[in-house]
Amino acid sequence: MAGEPTATHHRAYIRRVGWAARTGAAGSPRGPASPAPKVNHMSRVHKGRRGSSRSRPPARDEAPDWQPVEKKEIVDTIVKLARDGKTGAYIGLVLRDQHGVPNVQLATGKTMTQILQENGVAPQLPEDLQNLIRRAVHLQGHLATHRRDLHNARGLALIEARIRRLATYYRRVGKLPADWRYTPETAQLVVE
Repeated sequence: MAGEPTATHHRAYIRRVGWAARTGAAGSPRGPASPAPKVNHMSRVHKGRRGSSRSRPPARDEAPDWQPVEKKEIVDTIVKLARDGKTGAYIGLVLRDQHGVPNVQLATGKTMTQILQENGVAPQLPEDLQNLIRRAVHLQGHLATHRRDLHNARGLALIEARIRRLATYYRRVGKLPADWRYTPETAQLVVE
């Protein structure tokens, strides 16, 4: 049968048509490919996963009526706990659990950071940056004794990347001096 294509011709045809169909090139049996829709999903910084899915509390514009504590008492409690060396997160837990204040900003009209700055007890570094630096220092100590722990060595690199990224943001908005830089050697001093 002289008119039928050989197996070699058939494979070449499949390769050519298959490639054209996959890429949407001209001459494809399916025609030009349409671009895939772009969907922007928020995800984790150093993971391949998506963000957390959970219920959110309903948005509020004002403090609830059942809140038992007055604005002056809330501010005094915040300043007293900050002078005792407590962090903002701990102060928020105390206000929520012991004093029944669900949201400081709704109750006082100011954020906790603003209240701390007005009373001169704000920390030198923002709390989230301080926590990341504390984690990095802890991992540095671990890696000093366990040099071959490559999993935690990578974890330290990722934490330091977060620190630098956050420091860039805080320098841009003016919460850190323009010449502030993170270095692993000075991180120990910052934590202490």
